[in-house]
Amino acid sequence: MQKPKTKPMRSVRDILASGPHAQLLSENGLNNELLTLVRKHLSGPGNLHCVNARREDDTLLVHIDSPAWATRLRFQLGSLLPGLRKVPSLNGLQQIQIRILPGAENKSPGKSAASPRLSEESAEMIRKLASAIADDTLRASWLRLAKNTKPQG
Repeated sequence: MQKPKTKPMRSVRDILASGPHAQLLSENGLNNELLTLVRKHLSGPGNLHCVNARREDDTLLVHIDSPAWATRLRFQLGSLLPGLRKVPSLNGLQQIQIRILPGAENKSPGKSAASPRLSEESAEMIRKLASAIADDTLRASWLRLAKNTKPQG
């Protein structure tokens, strides 16, 4: 009895590269090269928070993993753009936009931010302010705020 002929195994990468996904793989490779360039031109630990870079016409979109790092990296844009323009394929770059990944604000589920606490002195000042307010709703809001004090100890 003769064994049935089987085709040799192909890697997923080979299958994707020869199919309709070839353009996506090519774009992904270009985006990874851009990301490497951006990280190389950024100073400090902020470069590790850049998770994606892609070009749209004359704009470079850089995706950051948190709002805090996005703010810090915006201060470096002035030096980043001229540095990237020195790369021949990026010399027509006009601007860089920082984007925050969707859901980055809720990165650590289960951890809620601790609400800020007032010193007893600040709470007392707020209670005095509240006592001078005629509007009952507004006064109640200020008094609720005054209850948010630091624990004694």
